[in-house]
Amino acid sequence: FDGTTFFGLVIIDENGTSNVGTVDGTKYLESMSIPRKQWGTNTQVKIFDVLMIFMFALILDMIGVYFCEVTRSWYYNQIRRPKAMVKKSDNLDSSSDRIGNSMILDGDAEAQLPEHYGFQPQALSVKDLTYSVNTDNSKSCWKPRRFTISSMIGPLLAKIAGKKSMSPEAMEEEPDETPSNKLKLLNNVTARFKRGHMTALMGQSGAGKTTLLDVIAGYKTGGEIQGNILIDGHNFTDSMKKAINGYAEQLDILNPYMSVLETIEFTANCRLPDNVDKHAIVNQVIELMGLQEYSNMIIGREKEGEGLPKHARKRVTIANQLVVQPKVLFLDEPTSGLGVNAAALVMGAVRRSTDALGLITLVTIHQPSRKMFELFDDLLLLAKGGKVAYCGELGPQSKTLVDYFTSLTGEEGPPIFVNPADFVLGVLDDGSAGDAAPTFKLSNMSEKMISLIDEDMRNVSEHPTILIKHGGLTFFREFRLLFCRQFLVQWRNPSYSLMRMSVSAGATFLLGLLFFDIKKNVQGAVFSIAAIFFMTFVLVIPMQAAVIPLIEDRAVLYREAVSGTYSRLTYGLGQLFADIPFHFLNTVIMYAIMYHLVGFRAGGQGYFIFMLFLANWSVMSLGQMFALLTPNEETANGLAGLSVILSVCLMGFLISSSAMPDGWLWAYHANLFRYILQGLVTNEISGQFYNVDVGALIPPINNRTVLDSSEPSLAGNKAIAFMPGSIPEGDNYAAQGTRFLGLALRAGEGENTIDSHDDLIGLIDCMFQNTCMVEPISTNFIKCNVLDDDSMVSPVCADQFDSVVRHLDNGIDHISGCFSNVTSVEFASDGRDFDFLPSNFTLNEFIASEHDAIASCLTRKILPQGHGSGLTSIFDAMNKLRSIVAWIQDIMENGIDIPGDAILFYFGWSEFDTGSKTFNAPWKWYYCVFTVSMFLVGMETIKLVAINFIVWTKR
Repeated sequence: FDGTTFFGLVIIDENGTSNVGTVDGTKYLESMSIPRKQWGTNTQVKIFDVLMIFMFALILDMIGVYFCEVTRSWYYNQIRRPKAMVKKSDNLDSSSDRIGNSMILDGDAEAQLPEHYGFQPQALSVKDLTYSVNTDNSKSCWKPRRFTISSMIGPLLAKIAGKKSMSPEAMEEEPDETPSNKLKLLNNVTARFKRGHMTALMGQSGAGKTTLLDVIAGYKTGGEIQGNILIDGHNFTDSMKKAINGYAEQLDILNPYMSVLETIEFTANCRLPDNVDKHAIVNQVIELMGLQEYSNMIIGREKEGEGLPKHARKRVTIANQLVVQPKVLFLDEPTSGLGVNAAALVMGAVRRSTDALGLITLVTIHQPSRKMFELFDDLLLLAKGGKVAYCGELGPQSKTLVDYFTSLTGEEGPPIFVNPADFVLGVLDDGSAGDAAPTFKLSNMSEKMISLIDEDMRNVSEHPTILIKHGGLTFFREFRLLFCRQFLVQWRNPSYSLMRMSVSAGATFLLGLLFFDIKKNVQGAVFSIAAIFFMTFVLVIPMQAAVIPLIEDRAVLYREAVSGTYSRLTYGLGQLFADIPFHFLNTVIMYAIMYHLVGFRAGGQGYFIFMLFLANWSVMSLGQMFALLTPNEETANGLAGLSVILSVCLMGFLISSSAMPDGWLWAYHANLFRYILQGLVTNEISGQFYNVDVGALIPPINNRTVLDSSEPSLAGNKAIAFMPGSIPEGDNYAAQGTRFLGLALRAGEGENTIDSHDDLIGLIDCMFQNTCMVEPISTNFIKCNVLDDDSMVSPVCADQFDSVVRHLDNGIDHISGCFSNVTSVEFASDGRDFDFLPSNFTLNEFIASEHDAIASCLTRKILPQGHGSGLTSIFDAMNKLRSIVAWIQDIMENGIDIPGDAILFYFGWSEFDTGSKTFNAPWKWYYCVFTVSMFLVGMETIKLVAINFIVWTKR
């Protein structure tokens, strides 16, 4: 506002002159209660405000850091509930009669279980297994063949793209076609793993322990695999691996908002067939893993220090694999990050499970303690380069292993208190690694193992084939399970449910107080639009909060989808429909608080609730879409924030579509928030009428009192005029009427006691037709009615003026007092007797002396007597003559009703019907609702597609 001039309405000043009113922005600021305006200039105030904003930001940051530290323990112990429990399940039965074969329903086990459940493989073998990866990076270098424009700008583009450019010397040469270089991570690995045995996969750092585990389990999707992977001599196909393998990763990827029992039961319900006693299997696994005391505890978020201890999480991860009744169990570093006692708990549970279920168990482990090491039956030791340095039994107290490596070194064996695992790793690290692999390959142990593998392959017909049936769950049952889980997770997630509802309730309550009980005037219409605008903006806060749990859940989705727990499509649909109750609840909260506090229209609740529900759903879906399309939380929140800022700026409220640059109109039409705002605003103000308080808009006319101050509409002497389709401008009828009104206001209350209404109408009609009410008004009023010019020619409205004068009490004598300062004279040229004018009178002298006073006096004499009667006569005359709706007392008192659709027209949200000459806004249903629905369908489709491309793995 500072230094800006705004143009306003046509007004009448104290002299009766009408003009286009202007408002000086600086003076307007001075009239407002602007804080600190008395301190200095506006520039100084602006500088001070900038400094204050900086200080506020600094102080708030310091307060936040302080309370983050002092409330750390309270936050974790109270808000996050580190030992939160759920209602105990009646299904958990730890009695011994539920263990073992009783997990199968009565009847023939082979008939009730899928074929692979009854199948018990005796050995898992690998023969001459090699795994290599491509290390050729030449394709990532930009390499031109000759000197071109591309060769000049290519290095710069390559640098921007993050690739290496060739040296100038290399650019001059033609590229050599060389074969790709390959790095062997596993080199002719041959091993055999037996049922009921736990085999430790150990080796030097970088020897390929986890790589071997992943290759055998079928978790490697890249690189080149050569050799044989066999199960009882049969080729171990991918479908067989998926059916009988269980793989527990090093990271504990679990849903933090479910209990231990719920997590295991969910996996069982998704992956076990219906004809088994799932509750018995779950109970057995919980007992084998020693999780009875944790069964009803919420898992919690490990990074926040809440929920289960680390060792219990690891056991839940393993239990999730055991519950699907695998035949081969793969464990990747199950003791990583655990202390000695915690690691012993985990490995003891694995030992019990291997024995009870007859599993083939392969465990990668790094430097186990002696006690833990002796829990294993066999050892596969890898030297650098992925070569086998040992594969065989440990023997009692690891005697077989120690004797073999003692013979390899030619030295005495280690003391009895030395950990055998440390001893064999020390042998490899001391330089014997190069000899260990070829020595073992030539050993009797290796030859015996190879002969057993060959025997398995020869006798393959004697071993039953694993039959794989791909029945699984039906789509709708899988969807039901995922829907129930997602709903439960969201309900228990405070950052999603509680924060979302509390923010919506608090923000809408504050908005309701701010816009409390909006009045039905034009300002109220603007406030209604502003209230809806800010209410829509409130939805952005929970939208960005929804990004975090969805990104955190990626790892769980990837692990469970890869393991065959469910399909990605049902995961996406389950999440979609689980959100709907929360959208509806949030909608009800916002409606119940804000709708009645603000005082929105009665009868519009149905559409308001429906559109607000779509808004909640679509805005949350927008945030989730960014979470699924971007690699991390920071990127998702950054893109979400940027899209919201642009959407708010271009939604049509802050900048109307007519004022937008042409280059940004595409963003206006492609703006989800625009259609939400347009629909809600149209529902609120379309078909309504909003009053303009005319009297409050017009500045006062000083020094004259037209009506008593008890008349609220004209107290302070205000006036305005306009006609349909135009404003008073130039010399049109509305402008002339405005000026005549000013003359009447300045003249004061009328003195005519005789009814001369019709004659007054004729006089006004004549003056307007002959453009008498133009500046200077007083002079032209006299020239049109009394004297024309110095030649004393008859004025254009002399007859009409004389008709009014004849009906006055005492006629000409009634107005003679207006010329009390001049002497009588007669003008016979036009037959009019103005004997009160002097013989030496000239028009110029008259104009120069008494024109304002005489014009006001004549006006007062001819207007009817009575409180406001003169103004009413002028109003009636204007209405009868020209159908001009203007400045009438009713408008001054009651204002003007403007249709809400006309206000919508300003924003481009309604149309003008030239036939009926009315505004209408028919688009809130078939345009706004339909478009928001299409946005919603599009975003949900993108989410379902994006879920299929999520990759979250340590490999």
